[in-house]
Amino acid sequence: MKVNSYNLFLRSKVIIFVYIILNNFPCNSQIVPDNTLPENTSIKLNNNTLFIENGTKVGGNLFHSFKEFSIPTGSITYFNNSLDIQNIITRVTGKSISNIDGLIRTNGTASLFLINPNGIIVGTNAKLDIGGSFIGSTSSYITANCR
Repeated sequence: MKVNSYNLFLRSKVIIFVYIILNNFPCNSQIVPDNTLPENTSIKLNNNTLFIENGTKVGGNLFHSFKEFSIPTGSITYFNNSLDIQNIITRVTGKSISNIDGLIRTNGTASLFLINPNGIIVGTNAKLDIGGSFIGSTSSYITANCR
């Protein structure tokens, strides 16, 4: 099959146009709950802030489970946890890498654990506004050793 130079020129212009459009319009956060917990996570979008609420509470721990968890540049993800929460444990069960390039916020002194076995990429615009520690892991699971 022969492709003339005009068709190649036109195709390259379309590809460039699509690239420019996609890179100049900010995306909302790409966070999708997987609804696998006893008390599922709810998400509310207000402007460029994604509020993450509910989840399964066990003692001072709050669990969230997501199919996808990425935060594009300029987006804010706000874990709206109660102040008695000590740890927010967030797992990603889908097949995508987590790309973090926006702001992550929590309430109080809660530490945030982000677990994605497929990987976590932290961009140059990523910021944390949390009262505790941040732990990112590519492990498949964590266990508690209770005695």
